[in-house]
Amino acid sequence: MVYNTPLSETLAFRIAAYGAYEEGFVDAPFSPDTSSLGTDNLGARVSLRFQPNDRLTVDASIQYDDASYDAPLFVSRASNAAGNPFVGNNVIPGGDVTRTNAFFEVAYETGIGTLTSTTGYLESDLESIEDFDFSPADISTIGRDNIQDTFSQEFRLESREFDLGGAGTLAFNVGANYSQTDSRTVADFITVTGTAFSVTALDVENYGVFGDVRWRPVEPLEVTVGGRYSSDDVNVNSSILGTGGFALLTSTFIAQSTFSEFTPNISVLYDWTDSFSTYATYSTGYKPGGFSGRLFAPVLPFDDEFAENYEIGLRADAFDGALSINASMFSLNYNDIQVPIPAAAGGGVGNAAGALSEGLELSFISNPISGLTVQGGIAYTNSRFTDFANSTVGNLTGTRLPNAPRRTFNITADYEFQNTFNGFTPFVRGEFSGTSSFTSSAGDTVQVGDYNLLNLRTGLRGDRFDVSLFVENLFDERYELESTGPLVVPGKPRTFGVVATARF
Repeated sequence: MVYNTPLSETLAFRIAAYGAYEEGFVDAPFSPDTSSLGTDNLGARVSLRFQPNDRLTVDASIQYDDASYDAPLFVSRASNAAGNPFVGNNVIPGGDVTRTNAFFEVAYETGIGTLTSTTGYLESDLESIEDFDFSPADISTIGRDNIQDTFSQEFRLESREFDLGGAGTLAFNVGANYSQTDSRTVADFITVTGTAFSVTALDVENYGVFGDVRWRPVEPLEVTVGGRYSSDDVNVNSSILGTGGFALLTSTFIAQSTFSEFTPNISVLYDWTDSFSTYATYSTGYKPGGFSGRLFAPVLPFDDEFAENYEIGLRADAFDGALSINASMFSLNYNDIQVPIPAAAGGGVGNAAGALSEGLELSFISNPISGLTVQGGIAYTNSRFTDFANSTVGNLTGTRLPNAPRRTFNITADYEFQNTFNGFTPFVRGEFSGTSSFTSSAGDTVQVGDYNLLNLRTGLRGDRFDVSLFVENLFDERYELESTGPLVVPGKPRTFGVVATARF
């Protein structure tokens, strides 16, 4: 539900409320009247816009949402394939997360360009419980409570386009940002042989400056050169108290690391005609290192990650804009790529020395007849470790990256009927998507994925109200999203539902 209204000539108010309930589809035979993999979400957002003149705009909003879920880690592969997934745990895993997100932005039009200040604040609290024994007995459970606060501030100046006379035009964008995230996690692991209690405080401060210059020496050619410098200060303080079989885990870990990197980028765009353009891009990326908590082991430090991307592509329009096509080729080279460590090897995050991801992407959007929109895309990616001799499960050099299917595709057709009924427009919509197989973790030989899903939707759209009926996974395909040995995270079976939206 969305409600908009002006409070005065310079002040506007907007409120949005939303909610969703989804019943679980995994049976829990040892917990009567309980199913799992369900969700329940409620939230609201209030926004204000103050615009006293053409030069100043002030936006402020605050959002709160509360989501509860129940989700087993895994079910047996055989039960999922048979269409009757069940979890044998006595304790149904699940949790509750609450979030408060505040946003404040001031934009002022100067003679040079637009000066913008953006302030953000996010507070979240996640409480969860998981059952690790995968049996009807209450043998091992872990509970977590994670509280996280993030404050961010950015200043940005986006210039207007300056005329350089015979040298073309020039525009620039410069800025600086700061963010601080404080995270506290309390966890208790309880088994019949002992317990482990841990408290981990992880604080991260980030400082950054960035900028780019966009130059058009002639009208069809655009060259953009830019870069960003980031510095991240990471502090961790972790304590573990173990009893019984976990007494040897008792420890304290205190550490600090600073990571920094400059990431340049350059792109060239050429408009050959009004409906056909090509581009080439070189860009770099950086993820800071840090420290990861692990279930059965002390905190593990990991290094920062750096990536270089080379990309070429084209954009084309045909049939007077009725068809638009985007195509690209890319090569993404990673140094010290961050890789999740399998739980069997202690969990956490490690680094592979090198990885490479190469691929092709094609997308389109078309309006062949009035009321009909067809859009879709297909991608082929070949991702592999080029140097990972020191992994926890052996030499993985040459093996595929986890969660990286070679092929993905999607196509959507949406048709709005030309006749309206009492202000409502009937519509039908179909979505067909698929992915090839992939592995869930580095070095895993078990393949998941390789599924195709068809979703259908029909209903009425109006200026203030929408209502639709939907069915997802029409053919009730049984598929897997993640695996560990004989256990899998099941995909959603055929699902029916109704969605209603109101705007005021």
